[in-house]
Amino acid sequence: MALPCAVIVRAPDSSRVRQLRDLLPEVVVVDERDGQAGVRSALGAPPALIIEPLGGRYIAEDVELVARGGAVGVLGSHVGATADIRADLLFLKGVSLYGTPRAPLAEMEEVASLVAQDFVRPQIDRVFDLADVVAALDYCEHPTGLGRVLLAMTEAS
Repeated sequence: MALPCAVIVRAPDSSRVRQLRDLLPEVVVVDERDGQAGVRSALGAPPALIIEPLGGRYIAEDVELVARGGAVGVLGSHVGATADIRADLLFLKGVSLYGTPRAPLAEMEEVASLVAQDFVRPQIDRVFDLADVVAALDYCEHPTGLGRVLLAMTEAS
């Protein structure tokens, strides 16, 4: 992966994070307690992409940290979470913000059950390899299909 990327996580020793580290050892994984300072220390330069699963309260700091023209992806911010973001910094740096809200747990479990039973099938437009994150972000600007654009985390051969 040519772009410096960082993921800030709550549980750096979890099985999901271990799997991420095995599949993508070039992605910097930083404990929430170390936060943006940990990202700066580990990379030595601003990351092109920050994947933020922790929610709204960190977004403003992520915008300040990410490289010019970079992106911040927020995975599952809590409904109603807010953040004060410096609009001038967002626009001057050309930062893109992507994200999804997190539904209440009971609803997430119900939808997961419906998907597992084949009652609901997610509509997928395109799947990009994680190494092609730039192409995926470009495609998201002007999608030609209907459905989700996904990044695939596959084992390196």
